[in-house]
Amino acid sequence: MFKDFELKRICRTSTYNLSSQSQVRYEHSYSKPLYLTTTRMTMGPARRHVSDNKDAASLGQALKFEFSGQTARNRFLKGAMTELLSSWDADNVEARGVPSEDLVNLYRIFGQGDIGLMLSGNIMIDHDHLEAAGNAIIPRGSIFSGARFEAFKRMAAAAKMHGSLFIGQVSHPGRQVKSNIQKHPISASDVQLEGNILGSTFEKPRAATKEDITNVVEGFTHFHATNKSTFQTS
Repeated sequence: MFKDFELKRICRTSTYNLSSQSQVRYEHSYSKPLYLTTTRMTMGPARRHVSDNKDAASLGQALKFEFSGQTARNRFLKGAMTELLSSWDADNVEARGVPSEDLVNLYRIFGQGDIGLMLSGNIMIDHDHLEAAGNAIIPRGSIFSGARFEAFKRMAAAAKMHGSLFIGQVSHPGRQVKSNIQKHPISASDVQLEGNILGSTFEKPRAATKEDITNVVEGFTHFHATNKSTFQTS
């Protein structure tokens, strides 16, 4: 069992249920250092699920994807995460979403882990519909050359350097675009994501029109062309 310990944070108070035996209550702020007000955190015994011992050798075996013809060297997969390591400019939207050298280096390190298949974090298709500032972006109609394209090529090459497959994750945030980025989001419906979620608020979206849907399809299609030439081949 974990002993009680002090977790120092400030501002808004939240309570999280971790299991039937434990709760976490703490005060927090996402814009200031994590200290000042003191509270206590208690966790009960971890719940364990017992299973038979199994041979894990199959995880090291190659896995062929019949549709694409690609083969992963093993069956380990790095799931998609949001990295927020691409360029951001509050005023010049076209300067947003270029992968940084930090992002390139991150995937270089991931690639050293002998992972069979890696998925990238969110790669958006619009400059002004983002999950968060710092998302990578391949805009609709962007050319397959220049600083943006070359940055994505370096990112993919770093990830694949040791034989991993690398797949870019195309994304559109729908209603889940923060208020400071988009005041008029489009989504599948006009149902708003209400409340303050992890320090973020979201505007009421409008239901996508046929033209909006066409634009999203075109964005995904354009991304696929980039993805095919840049990410997938090991």
